[in-house]
Amino acid sequence: PMPLLSLREMILNTTRTTTRQTTNTTTKSSRSKSSSLNEASVVESPQRSTTTTTTHKPPPPPRWQEHVGWTLVLVLATIGVGTSMGSLGFILNLNGCISGSLIGYLLPALFSYRLTGKWTWKSLALGSTGAFVGVVGTYATLRQEVTV
Repeated sequence: PMPLLSLREMILNTTRTTTRQTTNTTTKSSRSKSSSLNEASVVESPQRSTTTTTTHKPPPPPRWQEHVGWTLVLVLATIGVGTSMGSLGFILNLNGCISGSLIGYLLPALFSYRLTGKWTWKSLALGSTGAFVGVVGTYATLRQEVTV
């Protein structure tokens, strides 16, 4: 029986494990004289997979100084952009155009492609609609801010 693994352990195991499948060729068994079969029986063996696990040392966790430094950089950059803009509505419109089209249209189409391995007409229609909506919405938002 397979042990129950957490999601983190499964992700780590799949990235660390290299699977090599060996396929046995179909072999014919010899006819036995006591067999009632007139033809040789064909025996197909199932595919066997051998796994080779290599141990990788995980990267060390970031030090608290590095964490605080990156947090300060992000907070100060956000405050700088927010105070330099005249209206918050422009930022919200731009954010909605970009992230809305990504989350609602483009990412589901890409997930469909990743799951099935091929582009279906539905995923192509969804992705192209999302790209069109995102580009037109972003253009309209930028044009409105520039002309006003």
